[in-house]
Amino acid sequence: MAWNTRNFLAFDIPSTTGQGPHSLSVTGEVEVMAANETPHLLEAQQGINQYDLVLRLTVTSSGQGAEVLTWKRVSFSKEIGDHKYLTVTVHESATPLIIKVEQAQS
Repeated sequence: MAWNTRNFLAFDIPSTTGQGPHSLSVTGEVEVMAANETPHLLEAQQGINQYDLVLRLTVTSSGQGAEVLTWKRVSFSKEIGDHKYLTVTVHESATPLIIKVEQAQS
């Protein structure tokens, strides 16, 4: 299923000491159809572009929940060391989602 998404951002975050590895943080919002649904971002099989991190958007449900369209926050983080990603591609969104990685200030 393709999900509606909005407000996605990706940041390359240096370590707080300036000496350790960088991490990559991706956040955004996904429109779900019920209160008991939770979105997740999972690392997918990577393509040939080493500067593009590929993620897969999934939504799981637990128990029973009211059927109501609502936006829920989703996030993904990964320690990336010195590797530099320029983009993040998210599959399973309603439209192809390619996010430019911004450099966070330490």
